[in-house]
Parts: sequence; C-alpha cells; structure tokens
Amino acid sequence: MKFFDYIRFGLKNIGRQKLRTILTVFAITIGATGVVILLSLVFGASTVFQKQLDSSGALTEVTVTSNTDTSGGGPFGGDGGNSNDGTGKKLDDALVASISKIPHVTFVSPTQSVYNIRSLRMKGNADQKISVNNITAYLPDASLDKDLLAGRNLTAADKTGVIVISSSFLEKLGYKDNPQGLVGQTVQLITQAGYTGEGADVPKPPFSYSNGPVDQNAQKAYQDTIQKMVTYIDAQVVGVTAPGFEDNSAFIPLAWSTGLNEYRSWMQDPAAQEAYNNAQQQYQQEDQQARQQNKPLPTHPALVQPPM
Repeated sequence: MKFFDYIRFGLKNIGRQKLRTILTVFAITIGATGVVILLSLVFGASTVFQKQLDSSGALTEVTVTSNTDTSGGGPFGGDGGNSNDGTGKKLDDALVASISKIPHVTFVSPTQSVYNIRSLRMKGNADQKISVNNITAYLPDASLDKDLLAGRNLTAADKTGVIVISSSFLEKLGYKDNPQGLVGQTVQLITQAGYTGEGADVPKPPFSYSNGPVDQNAQKAYQDTIQKMVTYIDAQVVGVTAPGFEDNSAFIPLAWSTGLNEYRSWMQDPAAQEAYNNAQQQYQQEDQQARQQNKPLPTHPALVQPPM
C-alpha cells in the first residue's frame, strides 16, 4: 500500500466510528485545556508570590545583627548558635559606613524597634484602644519604600510626629473603604505604663537626696506614680501600606525612635552631687580612723542617686 492509501484507510475508519472519534477528540481537548489552566495558575501564583517577596525586600535585603545584642536562649535552651561573649561588633555609625562600601550594596538603613508602644487610637476617641504588634523605625530610602494603598512613604525630611500604618488598622479606625481619608489624620500612640521617653511629662520628685535621708513612703509613692504613667503621643498618618505581611504594624523615622526609646529621670543637681562626693570621701577617711582607734563610727552622708 502506498502512503496515501494509509491516509484514506484511516479517514474511512474515522468516518465509520464517529462517536469514538468525537469522544477521543473531546478527551484530548479537555486534557490539553486542563494542563494549560494548571500551568497558568502555577505561573500566576508564582508571579504574585514573587511580587510579594520583592515588595517585602526578602530577595534584596540582608539583615545584619550583632551577637552582642542577643540574649541567647535558643528554642531548646542553649544560645541559639550565637554566644553573647562580647566578641561581636557594635552596630554603630562606623559599621554602617563600612557596610555601605561593600560592592553591590545600594543602601544601608539602620533600623530600630520601638518597644514601649502598646496600642493606638484616633485622637479624640478616648474609648478606642487598638493593639500594635510592632513599630519599626528606619532611615528612609527609595529601596525601602512600601507598597501603599494611600498616601506616601517616609522620606529623609521626616523627623518626628509622622507614621505609616498597615492596612490592617483601617477597619478598626473607621476607614475600611476609605484609606485615603485616613491620610493626614492624627492618631495617638499609647505607651506602656512607666514610659518616661520623649513626650512623657516626668514629674519632679518632691524630695532631694542631698537634704538628708528620704522618707521611704514618699520615695515609694513617687516611684509608684512613675510606674503608672501612660503617655499619649500624637502622630500624623502620612501613608497606609497595602495588605501584606505586616499586620498591625507601623513605621516611623529613625530620628524619632531614639527619643521614644529613651529612659529619662530626674538627676541630682551637679553641685549637690559634688558636695556629696566630697562628704563621702571625708566619711571614708573618718570611718577608717575610727575603726583603727576603736572609736564610735561617723554618720554616713545622705545617699545621692537618681530617684528612679
């Protein structure tokens, strides 16, 4: 048989078994379509995840920490493979400058967590209290810009009093369908009790250690007052991040975080401190002489120290 005879023979058999032919073609079409759909879903999901990773910086950012900043204690005891033996380098401005000179490093941004902010609310809404998971402060740069629903990212000109919040706050703050409406509004950051950083009105102690022994009840009452202090710090919303990995999180300029993380207390007047140091030195000499001569010991001068 010739080649064309085979073709005619095949077409003739197809014509005889039309139902089988139709079902076969239908099955092949469904199978091919299914494969195409599955491949489209896989490549589509891959693209979405890739964009999410790109937006979070997971593929282009490297986080550098110092083992002197860790407290050890891995998940099973131990030190988590990172000993706090003081051999690590301190993360200071000099190290930042050094890292920025490494080839292919485009930008270095020091970051810091603000650990003493527990919640936030719209200014003027005294009954509102929304938990904050994390506030991260960083040195703004275009490479660190977040995907936004509304507003803008932090800039180098931002110093204090501005914040970018995650979209997870929108519904709780009353702006679920209007993220742009939240931009420009003022929220209040609510600190943990005992906060004494920037913005806190730390009361002056009603006593002085340089005037002699302090009443213990007065000292305890003052310390109790400090430990119960909660401060409300205003922050203007300049941007709202798109949905992602940062639920109930917020971002502020690095310059602001230094003051928020400060621990402040009233100190003794320098002149009073110097007077105490001189009295302490004299006391030590008199005490040593009294012990050697078996005489009554002198009275210890009033202790001068910070009240907290």
